[in-house]
Amino acid sequence: MTYQKNQKMHKFIDTEPIPSRQELIDIIKRENFEQIYGELFEDYRKHPVRAILILLYMVCGVLLFSFFCARMNGFGVACSVCMLSVPFILSPFTPGFTHKHRTILRIIAVLSAVLLLAIAACSGLSHFGITQVLPNFHVDEMLLIPMLITGIILLFPVAILIFLIVNRIAESKCTEETLATCIGYDCYLHSSRHRHRITRLHYTPVFRYHTYEGEQTAVSKATTKNPAGLPHIGESRTIWYNPQKHDAIRITEKPIISWGMIITLAIVIILFGGIVTAISLNTELPNPSAPAQSEDGRVILSDSNLNKRMESEAWRIALRTVTKVEDQDEKLYIYFEELSTFGGGIAIPPEMKVEYASVKAGDEMYWVQTSDTAVVFSTDTYVYEGNKVVATE
Repeated sequence: MTYQKNQKMHKFIDTEPIPSRQELIDIIKRENFEQIYGELFEDYRKHPVRAILILLYMVCGVLLFSFFCARMNGFGVACSVCMLSVPFILSPFTPGFTHKHRTILRIIAVLSAVLLLAIAACSGLSHFGITQVLPNFHVDEMLLIPMLITGIILLFPVAILIFLIVNRIAESKCTEETLATCIGYDCYLHSSRHRHRITRLHYTPVFRYHTYEGEQTAVSKATTKNPAGLPHIGESRTIWYNPQKHDAIRITEKPIISWGMIITLAIVIILFGGIVTAISLNTELPNPSAPAQSEDGRVILSDSNLNKRMESEAWRIALRTVTKVEDQDEKLYIYFEELSTFGGGIAIPPEMKVEYASVKAGDEMYWVQTSDTAVVFSTDTYVYEGNKVVATE
């Protein structure tokens, strides 16, 4: 690709001897610091409102992510992750993006966007209860956590696979042979943190050559950590360039990436992804919305549980005494003592008769009622510990 001297974390060296490794690291860090903060200051000076809005956008995204994680809200987590990812997904498509692997990063950005939107859509369907209208479809909202972990783990081998495929195709198109002169070295600094910080310095030769379109300057995709193997400045070497894209070159006679390596990596990704996904789907996750147990072993009825059960917050609750139980027409009819504004009885459908088979006259039950439906709970099994006033007879 055409060499860009102003890339972040890069330094172009066109003199020999090459500075020592530590000297190069110090130079790149200092210039990168000055470049980043210089750009931020210049952007703030020219567009202060936009710069502040972008900062607030990212801060709000982090706060929302932390809030939804604390509340164990899978849909909120997915939406906040999408919100935080937007700048990084759009970055490879901006006019000023000059990374030498821009095409590969664009592909990865699109795949990441599709993955995040798919996870957000699935968790949204589960969160809003829309899954009932879709036959044979069910996604637990809390499965978002292993889904996100699986996606993040698989993102790295997928990115490597995409890089290998795109690089292999690009190198295979470089068929025109020419003589090029090494004019310097592109020194790239990469830092990563595992148990401790690791700093890697990569060296790549920059070549100048002539085609029928004129003089070209391009950087090879072949990098090395040992500068001793680099061609000397002014040394000429045979390279191959793409006749359709003259700034795409390779410095080896044949493409160095084999299809066997690509196929092997693809198989590993498929197997690993299938195993992790299967484990995730078969793992029973604790449901934070499930009722808790009281000290005496009864299930606690909370306001949030009843909101979900009644599909409304506009419900009333009363403690009522059973007066009569009848089994008619395959249904179980339970009648209660009269209570103003509350129904006199409830019909239990055949599929739920077993649950209420032990109910008899004199038992106390919780009656939960909305404008169009009612549900009863035995006080032997349930206890209400919400904030609403329990009406009594």
